[in-house]
Amino acid sequence: MKDIDLLLAKYFKENISDEEMSYLQDWISNNETSFKEAVKINFSINSVLKKGKKIDSDISFSKFLEQTKDVKVIKLEPKKRWSGWLKYVAVFVVLITSSYYLLNNKVFVSNDNIEETNSVTEISLTLGDGTVKRIDTNINQDIYSEEGAYVSTQNKDELIYDKSKGEIENKDDQLSYNVLSIPYGRIFKVSLADGTRVVLNAGSSLKYPETFSKDGAREVFLEGEALFEVTKDAKHPFLVNTTKHKIRVLGTQFNVNSYEEDQMMHTVLVEGSVGIYKTNDVFDIKKSTLLSPGEKATWTRLENTMSVEKTNVDQYIAWTKGELIFVNQSFKQMIKRLERHYNVKIENNYLELGKSKFSATFKGETIGQVMNTIQKYSHFSYKIENNKIIINHKNQK
Repeated sequence: MKDIDLLLAKYFKENISDEEMSYLQDWISNNETSFKEAVKINFSINSVLKKGKKIDSDISFSKFLEQTKDVKVIKLEPKKRWSGWLKYVAVFVVLITSSYYLLNNKVFVSNDNIEETNSVTEISLTLGDGTVKRIDTNINQDIYSEEGAYVSTQNKDELIYDKSKGEIENKDDQLSYNVLSIPYGRIFKVSLADGTRVVLNAGSSLKYPETFSKDGAREVFLEGEALFEVTKDAKHPFLVNTTKHKIRVLGTQFNVNSYEEDQMMHTVLVEGSVGIYKTNDVFDIKKSTLLSPGEKATWTRLENTMSVEKTNVDQYIAWTKGELIFVNQSFKQMIKRLERHYNVKIENNYLELGKSKFSATFKGETIGQVMNTIQKYSHFSYKIENNKIIINHKNQK
């Protein structure tokens, strides 16, 4: 949760971002009295410079409501059969179109039984010798190469590499790399040989050595999204390679979102410090993009530019707990995340819906429950064909 005092200060100075306004609006909807008190305090401070001017906190509150009139706050009570999974869903809908239709809880499609399958549903581990191991997250096991050499230990949803048990002695120029691939609809963890922990999101893969070199950097290669908790080792910096950039750290926790099909790459720093630079460049602290805790770096593919801003870290690492958090995102932007999380394909034929912006939190809901929730506050229908969701305007056939 963002610092409310800071958000209020930015609101009064009229330099608050859309994302921050969404959080502030959520807080004010439940704290109207506190907001009015904040207005009075703000006025008492400003009155030193603006003597004699009076302010009405009720009018100020009305002004806030006017500024956010396009944002609908909806609290949904779950059906009884959702007990234990869903307490409530708060959805803020920013309408792009000029008209708005509330569908009075009409549901056009019941899809609790949607078959969420894709061509690839298994987690796979490709060893350095090319052997592919299928990972069953319901079991514990030791993993060995075709020659019978110990590779790692699997504890259900996590692989653990332990140097003390390793039988393969890698020379510095002959590191053996494994590739861990995660399909849509799954999340998986891996503890590397240096103790670094990585959580991989759906549709991601990580290439890493079974043991790290005694000299030089600890280097891994990421496609997709992962949360890293890096073991500190000042003599051996940790490098994360993506298709366009490298991220250099000594010991820290950060999230990298670098799906090849996305138009933007995000790096969010939880703690510590990182430097971001182009893949083919040599690290130079003066030329790199440096992040402090609570900051997000965004690289835009089309413009080939990098920007840095303060952010709410929680929304970017919530996926590691099975949550989906959207803050002022268009439905078009949400589609790919929903596809990865639920292992479905979404075809949206209703372009106006794609422009509509949402702020919402989902945890434990099925894709059917998510679609039904959005559907109740937008004017569309949808149907299911195998694992594909096809969205149309209500009046479309």
